[in-house]
Amino acid sequence: MRFKFDVEINRRTEEHITKHNLTRNDVIHALSGRVYFRKTLIGGEEYWRLIAETEGRVLFIVLKPLNDRQRLITARDAEESEKRLYKKRGK
Repeated sequence: MRFKFDVEINRRTEEHITKHNLTRNDVIHALSGRVYFRKTLIGGEEYWRLIAETEGRVLFIVLKPLNDRQRLITARDAEESEKRLYKKRGK
């Protein structure tokens, strides 16, 4: 399914995702394609868990919805079980 994302990425989060060998452009590119999307509540707050693909890499991405934007919380390479889920349901 395709969604329109307007993602806010702060410096701290950008530094965090570089530890997972990702850049802000990797995340933005992945979110511009097809995604597998689930909402979840953590501590009473809504978060979005997504699995998306960029240049052959399948990524696990967590966003926090704001009013009309989303804040990137983290992103990393997807685990094998997440990749299988994406291949089965994300496309």
